[in-house]
Amino acid sequence: MTATVRRVDTFAAPSLSFRPAVPVGPGRSILEPGAASRPDEGTVNDFPISRAKVTPPPVREETLARERLLGWLDSAVLRRVVYVVAEAGYGKTTLLADFDRRSRVRCLWYKLDEPDRDWLTFMHYLVAAAREAVPDFGASTAALLREASSGEPVRDAAVATLASELEQLAQPTVLILDDYHLVDDAPEIDRLVHRLVRTAPERLCFAFLTRRRPTLRLGRLHALDEVREIGRDELRFSREETARLFSEAYKQPLEPDIIDELEARTEGWAASLQLVRSGIQGRSAAEVRAFVRRLSGAEGRLYDYLAEEVVGELPPPTRRFLTRTAILERVTPELARAVLGVGAERPPTLHEMRALIQRCEELGLLSRRGESSRWSHRYHPLTRDFLLRRLDDELEPGSVRESHRAVAREAEPGSWSVAARHWLQAGEQAEAVATIERQIAAIAASGEYSLAADYLARAGLDSRSEVAAIVEARVDLYAGRGDRVRERLHAALRSPIPPSPTALQLLMSIATSLGDMTAAAAMAEILLKTDDLPEWQRLIAQATISMRDVALTGQLAPALAVMEEAAALHERERRWHLAAISRFNVAELDRISGQYRSAIANAQRSVDHFLRSGGDAAELGSAHALIGAAHAELDEFSESLYAFNQAQKHSKAAAYEFELILLQAEALVDMGRHEEGSAQADQAFDGLGAGAMESALALAATTGADIATKCWEFNIAHQRLKLHDASRPSTEFAGLAHQTLTSSRLALLTGDASAWDLARAAAELAGRQGAKHVQARAEILVAAAQGSAAGLADAIARAALIGPGALRSEAAAITSVIHLLHDLPPSLLASMERCPEAWRPHLRASLENPDRRLRLAAGRLLDRFGEYADVPRLRALARAPGTARGDRELGKGLARRTAPRVFIHDLGRMVIQVGERHIEATGIRRKVAALLGYLLTRPEFTATREQVLEAL
Repeated sequence: MTATVRRVDTFAAPSLSFRPAVPVGPGRSILEPGAASRPDEGTVNDFPISRAKVTPPPVREETLARERLLGWLDSAVLRRVVYVVAEAGYGKTTLLADFDRRSRVRCLWYKLDEPDRDWLTFMHYLVAAAREAVPDFGASTAALLREASSGEPVRDAAVATLASELEQLAQPTVLILDDYHLVDDAPEIDRLVHRLVRTAPERLCFAFLTRRRPTLRLGRLHALDEVREIGRDELRFSREETARLFSEAYKQPLEPDIIDELEARTEGWAASLQLVRSGIQGRSAAEVRAFVRRLSGAEGRLYDYLAEEVVGELPPPTRRFLTRTAILERVTPELARAVLGVGAERPPTLHEMRALIQRCEELGLLSRRGESSRWSHRYHPLTRDFLLRRLDDELEPGSVRESHRAVAREAEPGSWSVAARHWLQAGEQAEAVATIERQIAAIAASGEYSLAADYLARAGLDSRSEVAAIVEARVDLYAGRGDRVRERLHAALRSPIPPSPTALQLLMSIATSLGDMTAAAAMAEILLKTDDLPEWQRLIAQATISMRDVALTGQLAPALAVMEEAAALHERERRWHLAAISRFNVAELDRISGQYRSAIANAQRSVDHFLRSGGDAAELGSAHALIGAAHAELDEFSESLYAFNQAQKHSKAAAYEFELILLQAEALVDMGRHEEGSAQADQAFDGLGAGAMESALALAATTGADIATKCWEFNIAHQRLKLHDASRPSTEFAGLAHQTLTSSRLALLTGDASAWDLARAAAELAGRQGAKHVQARAEILVAAAQGSAAGLADAIARAALIGPGALRSEAAAITSVIHLLHDLPPSLLASMERCPEAWRPHLRASLENPDRRLRLAAGRLLDRFGEYADVPRLRALARAPGTARGDRELGKGLARRTAPRVFIHDLGRMVIQVGERHIEATGIRRKVAALLGYLLTRPEFTATREQVLEAL
């Protein structure tokens, strides 16, 4: 038997395949040669047997081989029990039939129907299924069943005998019980199957294909890891499988956007994909796109399928529950009770609703896919279309609207968005607006401003109202429309009617995001004078004032304490959007304080809270970028680049895109990737626009100017510095100290005499604030501007203790005075060894300096940390007049270490490979080629002149 190892992409364990080494093609006959001539009907003990029930179903030629599921089955059938559980149309039978024709494991089939609930019928068919593989199987069992037919009570004996005769199935075998849900609740069948499973031989696996999980008691087998199960989520066609299905199996490739639409509408439901295939055959690309976009369970063949196969035979109470609750996007016991209570003589109880939800979940009609709560469920989109059509047929429009009203009233305390949506669906626009006005604080806590703006627009709300102004201002902010946000903000503040405390808090938040910390802090001070202000709003106001203070001269520690308290409170009270914002601010304070590990941890918590909030999460990209910046400070380059990649992926708002691009650009420049980082920064500035927010302009004047300075674009750096007045507070913590640091670096590298004064001012201010991130850099600049070797060595050592990224960040300044350091600090050497790319551009720049001492010091380091392209520069320096004897070898050692390797291929025509170059020996002079070939045969590739002349 040939065994092949397969990788399974969905499940954890690799599997052993028992399939033929050469795959069987689609459409292969399932029956062995000669078997096709067997009659469709047969008997066991004169008991009529339908062979269609005990033979594999035919597999369509266009069936797609789903390797991840087939591979899982390869492994799963080595266990005693396999459950394949999903409602109708998810491809359970097709999957096992495809496995049967491709696998070397023998499969026995038993397709169950309602009459099979009788134990005698069940036993006869088990014998018949086994006889498809072993013609004489079960003679003793058959004899006992004959006695049972004459009325003898021999059921237990027959089951025991069958269990022992299963040993006749000598090779590995899978008994497939298809549609087992039809007999699962029959007590006699349950006891019979339980005994067979418990006593079956090791080589026999029972595969249950069923619409709900069987009630078999298999605790011991579970403990022995002898049970495997897949369900609807695993059986769904993935996006890639859907694309392959239409391109490979159906021979009708679909455009990527149509695949996306199809995946969203069908959620990988195999039956609906098959019906789509039938509907688009022979259609043009435009017609296919139109068909997919109007795909619905409320009409056509899909409606008929759902009516017949999915809902048709359910009990009336279950059908009523399904049709009434179809108006719900999320079905919970509370909302279901509200819907079912409309017009009912007796209001239903929560217990009854939970029982019905659980029953519908067992039937596969409700699922918890994507739901975090045990009692929150949803319908498949196409099933919901079907049920809504049924609802419209069964109820008058007025009754449906009343159901929406009942849901809205029930939902508002827990979900403003559900309440507003149902008020709108009930035609009660005024109630939808009132809900949003009452719940504006909850909207702020969740960050769902875009959704609120959509509902207000659908309700036709007067845009001059207080709520509309706040919501629309926030949406404009996320879109980066700074001028419109300022107009809305100033209009709200100039209104003759003072804003309510909640509105004032939201306006304060908008001003903060805009970067106008003067206005934000002024509103916070007014807010703090309000009587009975909730604790969470008080903390937000205090945090806002702290942000204004630390932007200029305030200490970071008190601000950090306030931010931490606010974050903890929001977390306790599950205000996830506000918790995410507060945790982000804590992380940024950590970063400026030089606590990079803590910054990463808090920024990650911010990301988690944003994802939990369910709101706009506009700042999610910024949180990822902050993680990337902190990793960069610790020289964790792969983690940093990954986080920045996540930032780009999760960037949701134009307002914050400038910030995350600049942070990434600075990290790239500090890693030595100057061209890439500078290009990113230029791209960000191209999109800045005339109405840019103050927060963006403040960052442009610091980080933007830093990037230009480190890339020797000094004129651009001067221009960017002028974009923001550092005396105005912004959202950048320690912004005044940072901008002073930026000015001092630019002055140092351009030879401006003010460099030392500026660097000392930056270091002193950052030190008083506790902004070690800025202070460490400023102290390096102080020592460099002063020309103090001891001071520079000390500053480098202190900066490295905070974070090694500070040394790379100041590589331009350090290499401009590197000749002062006769013995390089170990932390500096470690930085150059860890990331030589960051230092090479600045060492090369120092080779052009007029000071010969600096040139030689830079040359010695470049000889150690350079690359092959630096060899000519170093050889020119070594040959320059006045170069000391010890430096005349510069570049040679680097050449030996980095020169491209040479390979001689002499099988056939000789080819010389130098790095990536390939040189045919016939293309060079014959004597040169002969000399090369001779030297290759010599020890150490050397020979004397006489030896060469003699050999050639």
